[in-house]
Amino acid sequence: MSSAFRLRALGWALAVACGAGCTVRLPAEGTGPARFALYDGRYAAASGEQGRFRLLLVAMPPDRLRIEVFGPLGGTWLRLEGSSRGLLVVSPRERRAWIGAPEPELTARLLGVALPWESWAALALGGELPPTPRLRREPERGSDLPRRVELTTVEGLRIELRQRGRTRTSGTLAVGEAHPPAGYEVEPLDAWRQAEPIFVPR
Repeated sequence: MSSAFRLRALGWALAVACGAGCTVRLPAEGTGPARFALYDGRYAAASGEQGRFRLLLVAMPPDRLRIEVFGPLGGTWLRLEGSSRGLLVVSPRERRAWIGAPEPELTARLLGVALPWESWAALALGGELPPTPRLRREPERGSDLPRRVELTTVEGLRIELRQRGRTRTSGTLAVGEAHPPAGYEVEPLDAWRQAEPIFVPR
């Protein structure tokens, strides 16, 4: 990872709160400092297609998450932010945003496996996961963000995340109300049409 990319990624991590203009209301308070970490990711499709990406994960109990996926050249591909009360997906490339509720059907399209949002929060924050062969976290439990995550979609797409460095914490890093950037076109989240999960930059 280049020093320029590190600086950009840490800058994004320290600027999680966006500008105004969104109607989704997330919980006003979290319970403790935010935890964040950078990941190296790779995916392999049943067709033989393979690729790599980088990812920033920010989490705050009880269920707030921010997932930012960077393309192979380092620019932001997609950003997902939300809690059990609402989700926001932002595409800087298209200058579009999608807003909606975190229903399992939608999280399956976004993240690859149909699980309640509370289970995705548990994956990030070290809670108990429902038994499923499609999702694995190492270590299985713990207060830090996962060191490694393996995910397999129904279509056979395999995704692996490996933490780069270590989990960090910040008492000032906000994972709060999610707002699409000013000037972006905003659509309902059920209008999301990408065939693959957000981990596959296109």
